[in-house]
Amino acid sequence: MKVSEMSGASLNYWVARAEGVDHAIATRDAMNYRPSEVWSQGGPIIDRERITVNAWQDGSGEWTADVERATGPIAAYGGKTALIAAMRAYVASKFGEEVPDAGI
Repeated sequence: MKVSEMSGASLNYWVARAEGVDHAIATRDAMNYRPSEVWSQGGPIIDRERITVNAWQDGSGEWTADVERATGPIAAYGGKTALIAAMRAYVASKFGEEVPDAGI
């Protein structure tokens, strides 16, 4: 599954995994843990990981985000909201551009 296309429960699941939550708990809590939708959950990750989030200047309402690493920034990830873009960038920074389908 391409990280750039993830949203909803699957994106939230992979954020939970990036945060160190095991598969069983991440699957069970997928409906309660929504960092790609709830600022009080996703915002601290953005701050801690120093994720840069910007609105596209083309008037589309889309957002872009990237994470700076010692080896340089990862590719920018987009999304309909700042949180979606940021959480995609976070997941990609931990697992790469593709992850297994979690079946969520």
